[in-house]
Amino acid sequence: MLIDLDVAPPPVPPRSRRPPWRPIRVAVAAAVLLLLGGVTMAPRQVVFPEVAGTGGRSVSDSLVTPEALYTVFDATGDDSVEVVAQPLVAGGPSWQVEAPLLAADSLSLSRIGSVLVVQDEVTVKILDVATGRDRWSAGDATALVLGDGVLIRDDDGEVRFADVETGTVRWRQRTDVIEAHADASGRYLFLIGTDLTVQVRSAADGRLLARRAMGEALEESIPVLAGDRVYLLGASTVTALRLTDLTTVWTARPLVMHPTEVVPCGAVLCVRGQSGISALDPATGALRWTAPGWVGLSGGVAQRSDGRNAVLDPETGTVVRHLGPGRVAGDLMLRLDGDRTQVTDLRTGRLYGTLPDVVPYGCTAAGEFLACRKSGGVTVWRIIRTAS
Repeated sequence: MLIDLDVAPPPVPPRSRRPPWRPIRVAVAAAVLLLLGGVTMAPRQVVFPEVAGTGGRSVSDSLVTPEALYTVFDATGDDSVEVVAQPLVAGGPSWQVEAPLLAADSLSLSRIGSVLVVQDEVTVKILDVATGRDRWSAGDATALVLGDGVLIRDDDGEVRFADVETGTVRWRQRTDVIEAHADASGRYLFLIGTDLTVQVRSAADGRLLARRAMGEALEESIPVLAGDRVYLLGASTVTALRLTDLTTVWTARPLVMHPTEVVPCGAVLCVRGQSGISALDPATGALRWTAPGWVGLSGGVAQRSDGRNAVLDPETGTVVRHLGPGRVAGDLMLRLDGDRTQVTDLRTGRLYGTLPDVVPYGCTAAGEFLACRKSGGVTVWRIIRTAS
């Protein structure tokens, strides 16, 4: 089994609370260049067909799916952005609309069911994927997408949780909330109040399941939800809370400083920090192993700060296979080769073809398509997975 990693680690976040309703963004692709058993692969001269792009026009954010490329541009006015859908397959979405959002430099795009969600730190725009038309609006209220719902806070202190596709309100409560998270299953909401009291509510009906005053313990840590636990990441500690009742399960001191991520790695729990990766026993928090120098985990590959990659054994943390420098995008490995990028299979190292005048950074794969930043904009290629 392989360990999930990310690319180069983000800077250590401050230990103070993040701004209200700041969306959690999932960090993008990671790293990898496969050098298998010293085998040298002759360059393949196949150049993949370009199927969509922004023509060099700079984007605020982009999203590629197996059907379309979605992009957000600064509009001509100061109080809106332009959202564009370009089809990648026959019958794919094709539209262009303006959205009244202010923070164009902090926008994010996500696809949830039949809607495209465009959001900044406090505003959510819900568009129909097929047409670009507004599905529904939260008005002037502060809103945050959590799982398949939207948490909306009105000025009078009322909190509503609505279905993201239809806008149907599932429940209403009067409660103090400045920060919120949803678990991966979509069943629970973890809410933080101004007094650093946390509560867990049912996403289905808003029923209060647990409440606990955390105080300084929460102020100096970062909450991360994984499985049925809430992990509080401190400067040198990890505390596990049971999500359903907020009781403390254990506190551990991994050998990595300033942990920023907790992810399941097979039978262990991987904690990524500034100085490396530690594996903890999920039941007790006991340290299983530490791999210094590895700062990223993604696509089954660990990455060092110098860009080198390897596959680690999740049971021991030892290197199973050394990999060279490069970038991972889905099941592809991207390797810089002069003025072009070679595209190979992540697992087998099989060379598929090349991308001219492209560096292997900021690339995202979706189905048979690969989208990369190029000249400030985004270009999409169809990747033909044939043997070299």
